[in-house]
Formats: sequence, C-alpha cells, structure tokens
Amino acid sequence: MEYMEIAVYALVFFGGMGLFLYSLFKHFISVTIGKPENRFSHIGKRIINLFVYVLGQKRVRMEPAGYIHFIIFWGFLIHLFSTGEAFLLGFLPARVHETINFSFIPGYHYILGVEDVVGGLVIVIVIIALYRRIFIRPERLGRDRASLTDGITILGFILVHMVLLFLTTGIEMAYYTREVATHIPPRFDPGYLYLQPVVKNLFMPIFQSITDYSQLHFFSRIFWWVHMIVLLGFLTYITPFSKRVKKLGVSKHIHILFVILNVFFSKLTSKGEIQKMDIEDEEVESFGISSLEEFTWKENLDLIACTKCGRCQEYCPAYNTGKALNPKDIIGDLRHHLIDVGGAILKKQKYKKRKAATEESADREEPRFSDEEKKLMGKNLPYDIIGTEALWNCTTCGACVEVCPAMIEHIDKIVGMRRYLTSMESSFPKEMQPIFEGWQKNSNPWNIGYDVREDWVKNLKKPVKILNDGDEVDILFYVGCMNSFDPRALKVTKAFVGILQQAGVDFGILGKREKCCGETAKRMGNELVAQMMIQENIENFKSVKFNRIVTICPHCFNTLKNEYQQFGGEYEVITHLQIIDELLEEGRIELKKSINKVFTYHDSCYLGRHNNIYELPRRIIKRIDGVKLKEMEHHHKKSFCCGGGGGMMWIDEESDEEKGIYRINEVRTQEALDKNVEGVATACPYCMTMFEDGLKAKDKEEDMKISDIAELVYIAMDIEEEPDFL
Repeated sequence: MEYMEIAVYALVFFGGMGLFLYSLFKHFISVTIGKPENRFSHIGKRIINLFVYVLGQKRVRMEPAGYIHFIIFWGFLIHLFSTGEAFLLGFLPARVHETINFSFIPGYHYILGVEDVVGGLVIVIVIIALYRRIFIRPERLGRDRASLTDGITILGFILVHMVLLFLTTGIEMAYYTREVATHIPPRFDPGYLYLQPVVKNLFMPIFQSITDYSQLHFFSRIFWWVHMIVLLGFLTYITPFSKRVKKLGVSKHIHILFVILNVFFSKLTSKGEIQKMDIEDEEVESFGISSLEEFTWKENLDLIACTKCGRCQEYCPAYNTGKALNPKDIIGDLRHHLIDVGGAILKKQKYKKRKAATEESADREEPRFSDEEKKLMGKNLPYDIIGTEALWNCTTCGACVEVCPAMIEHIDKIVGMRRYLTSMESSFPKEMQPIFEGWQKNSNPWNIGYDVREDWVKNLKKPVKILNDGDEVDILFYVGCMNSFDPRALKVTKAFVGILQQAGVDFGILGKREKCCGETAKRMGNELVAQMMIQENIENFKSVKFNRIVTICPHCFNTLKNEYQQFGGEYEVITHLQIIDELLEEGRIELKKSINKVFTYHDSCYLGRHNNIYELPRRIIKRIDGVKLKEMEHHHKKSFCCGGGGGMMWIDEESDEEKGIYRINEVRTQEALDKNVEGVATACPYCMTMFEDGLKAKDKEEDMKISDIAELVYIAMDIEEEPDFL
C-alpha cells in the first residue's frame, strides 16, 4: 500500500511539475519572437542588481505596503527548505524518513527554527494583506473582479500553504514526541523543539488529545497530500498552459519567475536613454513598433515580468491628471496580446526561417492559422491594442520606470510606437507639424532663422567667443534652442554666461552652427529629423577642440551625454549646475549678497530621475545666504513632472475640470503654491516655462516667482546692482 501511494505521488508530482515547466517554457519561448538585443554586458553589476532589487526588494520597499510583500517574499523563500524536504520525502517509504532528509546541512535545526518564526509572521502578514485587498482595495492594484480574484487566490494559496505546513509538522511532532515513537527524525529532536515555538505552542497542542496513533498517522498523510496538491496547484495556476484567464491574462504572479530575469537584463545606462533606430536598413519594411515582433526580446520579457502592482499608475502625471494614459494598462494590454498571439507569431517565424534556409522547405505547406489567430495577428499595437491618445499623453518623465519593482522600461515602448505613428502613418498631434518643419528648415521648433541663433550675445557687456573651425577652448557651451530663442530662458543664459565670465572660465559657443540636440524630435517619434540634427551637431563639434560640454537644459544634457555616443559622439557632458558647484568649491566665485526668501525646488525629470542629480541643486541653493528651502509634497525620485517633456511642451494639453481632466503643469504649480513659498527654483527651461504658464492660468503671477538656480547665484554674487537681463 505504501509503494502504491508513492507511485500515485510520483504521477501527481511529475504531472504537476511537467505542466508547470511546459507552461513556463511556452511563456519563455513567446518572448523570443522579439528582435535580438545585447543585454549581457557588465555581468557583475547585473548580479549585484539581483541582490539589491530581487533579494533586497529595494524598490518594493519604497512604499510602506511594500514591507508586506517583502515579508511574504522572504517567508516563502525561507520555507523552500521545508517545502523541498516535503517534496523529497514523498518518494520515500515512511521507514526511511528518519534517515533521509536535509539534516546533514549545518545548522539544520536552527534553519527550522527560523522557518517556524518567519512562517508565523507570514500568516499574520497574509491576513493583513487579505484584509487590505478585500476591504481597502487600493486603486493601483485594480478593483475589477478579475484582479481582485487573482490577488485573493494567490494570498489564499500562500496562507493555506503555511497553515498546512504547520499542521503537518504539528501532527508529526505530536506523534514523534510520544513514547510510542521508536525512531525520532532529526527535525523532532526533543532537545531542539524550543526553536519552533509557533508549531510547538499553537499547532502541536491541537493534536495532543488524539490518543489513537493510527489517527495521527492518517491525518498526517491527509495534510501532507493536501499540502503537496496546493503547492503544485499554485505552480500551475500562475502559468496556465492553454488560453489565458478571461479578462486577466496569466496570473500576475508569473512575475515570481520572470522578474528575476528582467532585473538581471535591465538597462544599466541612463533611464532617459533612447536607442537609435537604424533608418538606413533597406530590409526593414516598417520603422517603429506596430507589432510584437518589432519589440526586442527584452521588451517582450518586460511584459511577462510585470507584477501589475500599479506603482507606475500611481506616479504617472498623465494618469493622475485624468488622461487616457495608464502605464500599467499599456504593459498589461501588451502582455495579454503576447499571450494571445505569441505562439502563432512564433509558428510563422519558424516557417519563414526554414523557407529562407533551404529550398526544400519552400515547397512545404504554410502553417495554418485559425480565424481568431489571423485576426489577432493582424492587430496593430498603437491603433488596436493601446490607442493613440494614450501614447501622446506621455511626458517621458520616467516616473513609471523609476518606481517599477520589476524594472520595466515603459518609455522605450511608447517612443517605439510613436516612431511608427510619426514615420509610417504621419499620425501625430496637429501642433507638431509646424514644429517638425521648424526643425527641418532651421533646426529649432519655432522655425526662426538659424542665422540669428547667436544674436543674444550682441548686447552683452562682455563678448562671448563664437568658435570657428580649429578654435580651442576648455568648455564648449551648448546653448540649446530654449536658451537661444525663448525670451525668458535667455535671461538664464545671460546669467550663466555672466557667472562663467566672472570666474574667468575659458569657454565658447558654436553660434549659428549649433543645431537642436534632437531630444524632443526623437521622443515625438521623428527619428529621421532627430538623427539629421544629431549628425550635424557631431560634425560641428569635430571642427573645434574642447575638453567638456556644458549645457543649461537637462533635455540637451541627457541627449548629449547618453545618446550621442550611439552616433560616435562621446563627450564629457556636464550641466550648468555642475560647473557652478565646481566654481564655488574652488573659490572662483563668491556669494556675497543675501536673498532672504523662502524657495521650493522642482526636480526636473531629465536631471533627476533620468540622471540621478538630486542633491547638487539643493546644495547650491543652500549656499546662498538667507535662502530657506521647503520641499513640495512630491520631490526627489517621486517628483511630479512639470508636463513639458516628451513633446508635451508644444501640444495643447487637454483640460476639462468637470470630467476630472487637468493640465499637469497647473497641478504641479498648485503643489508649489500650497507650500506658501515666495519662489520656485528650477534648473530647466522647460520647467520654468510650464510653471510660469501655470501661474498665469491661476492668476498667481504676483504671488510667486520662478527662477533658475543660475539666476539666484548671479544675484548672490552681487556683480552689479541691477542685472540688466533679470
């Protein structure tokens, strides 16, 4: 009878594990329909990321509720020891359980003790999590029936697993601590039972009143069997091998397996870096992303790894101002589509490869697809799966990428689909048409004649060196479009130049030979125009000699620093704040004048989240005598976007307060007004413009002033009584 039970267990175990592994393989292989991408560099750093973001759960713990997940995660991980032992013992007769187990591992009894205490804690935490999921129902987790059912099911699995583990151990402990037991397995050594207070004091007493030892054995087997079936059921639940669960796709808890891979292969460069598109590839039939095949394998891996935790949704400025964009839904909808159509695409790709490889396969019959598969394969991602309105709502602020525990790269997918809409369909917001023409004709979004790009230097008291071929300077000041043409941003340019001149910095500008950096054109999907301007800039950079490039605009900074190298332009690029900080540290400039005002600082997305520059601007502000700094509700990594990035600077943003739709810049401006400060310090011309527009919309222009940090430093230097440009 005992061997019959082992045989049945073997069938159940290998059947369940086989189903799990087969399902896992199907999901993994569906990822490979994407294009190749090299994510195998810097292996050491990638391994460190696994410890920090998977084992350490760094991003999960950014929110208080994340500690619930952290405890459950580690509790489940620690209990893999006993779970593995339970699986192993199922293949062995009862008489050898006492001799074959994991007791050979050093510290065996202490591991069991840790499991006991942590397991008890997990039960308490899961109950709290269930209460939160059923009664509080956080919006970001999803309040629809499918999401709620999935969350409760998984928490239920974990709770039942832990309780059954304790019940099984408790009944066995009740049996083996009786005198009738002739052999005591190491895990029930009386000398170590004090290490397992939960099972000893809470679960073992449940069975101590049972005097019939055969009943104890019977219930022990029942609990063990149910426990094994629950565990195998858990594995098969998170990876269904057939059709996806209605309205859900696969359970979001498939991330337990794929998030490890996703973290390992995550982007190691700046979060704000967008990869160049090969516009010279003659074999490419379509530019940009319109189908899953045009994503890379890593971008498809992102879809399977998503935890659907909703943190991206919670911090997305577009979603929080009532727009159509929800980054969680974008990834979720793409994942559902991948599950639905991945197998069919893979079948098609295999046929094409065989056909291209041999003449023989050319005569083979093409793969057959059902009507449903044909319909799904014909769907266009921007139009049919996501919706173009949502794609054009994105400011590329990076909030979603910053808070994602699975390290999903949302921006790359959105920009990829924008590229398709712009390059292949000429489908983009109408406001962008004159902007695109301005870039093409005069390399600036206003379409102002390129030859007046340097006119701002004419009325300065001290001359600025305009570089000719062969000239050499220490610093090349890349001015950028906003700081060359926008009247308000020009004041910042002049203040910064005044600082450099006062410090005796050897610098120069390219003047009318300088082109737009291409940042916004690239993020609006106009890769052709962006690359044209990038290449022209690189050629002009080659004509002069310099050590570093400095720029005021964080958008220019991010692009010059992180993306120009893809085109062969590798430079040391710094922001105007970095050189100001250097000059202060070296004593080449002094801050003599007090500015007795209360400021708040707005973190630019492209300076902060995309390039991790947070403390530097605050350090400079705090150097100014008399200045008091108050933080807004959202700051540092969780700063709220000004609304100007990703091309939104040029788009008439939707607003309808009756429908709960607001302008991002007005929401952010209100955050600053709520702090009752006298001014907002910025370090980005886009942010400055969006804040000033926000103040105008609220008729609060006299209540608060917007200043770039360079302007504040210039005033504090007390070079002249009344700067003629402020």
